[in-house]
Amino acid sequence: MSVPEGNGVNNICMLPANATEVTKEWLLDTMTDTIGTLEDLKVEINKVSDSDKVGFLSSALRATIQGVDGNGESVSYRVFIKLLPEEEALKDLVSATCVDITEVETFNKLFKDLIEFEKKRCDESTLINIIPKVYQSNFSRDNAAAHRGSYIIMEDLSPNYTMPDINDGLPIEHVLKVLEAAAVFHATTFCYKKICDIDYFAKYPFLSRNVSSLATNQPFLDFLQVGLGQLVKHMESTEHHLLFI
Repeated sequence: MSVPEGNGVNNICMLPANATEVTKEWLLDTMTDTIGTLEDLKVEINKVSDSDKVGFLSSALRATIQGVDGNGESVSYRVFIKLLPEEEALKDLVSATCVDITEVETFNKLFKDLIEFEKKRCDESTLINIIPKVYQSNFSRDNAAAHRGSYIIMEDLSPNYTMPDINDGLPIEHVLKVLEAAAVFHATTFCYKKICDIDYFAKYPFLSRNVSSLATNQPFLDFLQVGLGQLVKHMESTEHHLLFI
C-alpha cells in the first residue's frame, strides 16, 4: 500500500495498490468515521466478477459490514469499493486523464455544495436522492507506480439495480429516467452559478484539469469515437430514436 501524502478528500488512509490489499482490517479502519465502534463484527468482501464489469473503468469489490452499535442495535452496511483498474491499458488511461481523482473530488466537493445549495433554496434536495452516498474516498496524484492510486467506498445499490450489458443499450424508459436526472443536475448547476455567481473552473479546478486532459488523450478519443458510433447505430435501430432529435 502507498501513503497519499494528504492529497485525498476524506479519510487519509493507506491506498490499496490492488484488490488483494482491500482487507477486512483496511476496510474497518477506513470506515471508522462512518460506522463508529461496533461489537460482534462480521465483514465479507467479494471481488466483482469480470462478467459483471462490462463498461467499468475501475476494479470493483462489494462488501458487507454487520455488527451491534453502542445502543445494542444491529446495523448493516453494504458498500461498493472502486479502485484503479488492474488492466494496464485502462490504468494508463485513468491515470493520464485523472478521471478517478475528478470523481473523488466531484463527489466530495461539487456534489456536496450543490446539495447544500438546494437545501438552502428549496428546503430539501432532489440531487441527494439521485447521487449515490459516498462513505469514504481518497487519492494520490503521484504518478510513480508505487504511489498513484485512489479509492471510493460508496453505498452498494446492487440489491435494487443491475448493470445492463453496455452493448445492448438501455430501454427507452431507462433512457428517459437518465435524462430526467441529468436535467435536475444541470438545472441545479445553472442556478447555483447564476445565484451564487460561481466560476466553476476557479472554485473547482479539477473540472478544467479533467476536460483538458481528456481533450488531448488519443486513446480516450478513440474509445469515445467507437462509443458514439455504437450509440448512433443503436438509436437508428429503435423506433424511439426520433424522440432525441
